[in-house]
Amino acid sequence: MAIADASISPTVGEPVVDREEIVKRQEKENQQAEELDSLIKEEVSSEKLYDALTNFLLADPQRQLPQLGDIESQLAEGDRARNKGELALARARYETAAKIEIYNQNKEEARKYIDLADKSTEPEDAQHHEMHRVLLSNMDEVMRISEAYYGKISAQQDEKGKSPPQIR
Repeated sequence: MAIADASISPTVGEPVVDREEIVKRQEKENQQAEELDSLIKEEVSSEKLYDALTNFLLADPQRQLPQLGDIESQLAEGDRARNKGELALARARYETAAKIEIYNQNKEEARKYIDLADKSTEPEDAQHHEMHRVLLSNMDEVMRISEAYYGKISAQQDEKGKSPPQIR
């Protein structure tokens, strides 16, 4: 009995997609990801800021933002985790709220949530403390680079016929 390759086999009502088309699409997506990474590298003033931004910029906001939910739920989960002493979870939730606000170009709210994340970070977690410090010290640059980065993503999605999400 032969096993069908489900990755390229159509289901009822779907068109047949050949491997060559899949490979071309993946190559284009890889090229676009490299362009986005290059944009960040060209714009940042330091390697530390590059590292922080690669952790705080969403790779696929159209897909990720609906999954993340709203800022209020992130903050509520962060507060609950902090009150239970689950600092790593609290930090992650506050960082997620900051990521959403960076996407929304809301500098002051992003700053506030990064500060909350830093206050919820274990004292011995030097890596996250440093990342927070670098972001907070360079918020104008963070906003400028994120605007260019998300603008580039939006242009790429427009090419594909998708519009970027609006999260407020």
